[in-house]
Amino acid sequence: MNNPDPILDPTHQQILDCLREAVADELERKRRLGHYYVFWENGKLVYIGDDAPKDENPDAERRPFPAAIAA
Repeated sequence: MNNPDPILDPTHQQILDCLREAVADELERKRRLGHYYVFWENGKLVYIGDDAPKDENPDAERRPFPAAIAA
């Protein structure tokens, strides 16, 4: 999902920036607390974090937390 950002008017850009910051903050909070998170990538679930369930979906990919979560 590497689509370039569409050109947005200033209000919509501010909303998008706020949402991105909120997601980055929440992912960082989950990393600090040792909680996993899940997202969809290339047609399958991806679990991020050491405490991700192992038996939930055997076809899902599991990864460690990245060193830094990009905003």
